[in-house]
Amino acid sequence: MTLSMKDSLIEERDHWYGVPTVANLEAIARRLKRLLEGHTYTFVAVNDYFGPLPRPEVRTSQRLSPESSIHNRAIYTHYGIDKTWGSIGVNDTYGVWSIDTSDNPERPISVSFESRKLTIDHYAASGNHLIWVIALEDERE
Repeated sequence: MTLSMKDSLIEERDHWYGVPTVANLEAIARRLKRLLEGHTYTFVAVNDYFGPLPRPEVRTSQRLSPESSIHNRAIYTHYGIDKTWGSIGVNDTYGVWSIDTSDNPERPISVSFESRKLTIDHYAASGNHLIWVIALEDERE
């Protein structure tokens, strides 16, 4: 497989920030798999629905769980029939979460990869602002 210059930036740089699109979704999914596969991580979700004081939901010791997916893969991509939108599905020990593309400038989606962390800034279908942080845990024995 030959990567485009943009895809290689997503996959190979320690830090990458951008907007998920149909064109870069596969590269983001590969980067996400490389970050999480074989590791435990903490998932933190903050939803502005609960008011000005954040009430984070914290899930520790998460692991990818391909056996709980109908796709038999923990991380997979899915595209609409017309290929104008797509999403990355992630199955873990808690359940399922996803990263979607958006063409709505009033509800932008962004992802930010750091060496051991992913931040997803997006909006729920209800319009509520969501920030998710997925960070690798220290796995010292």
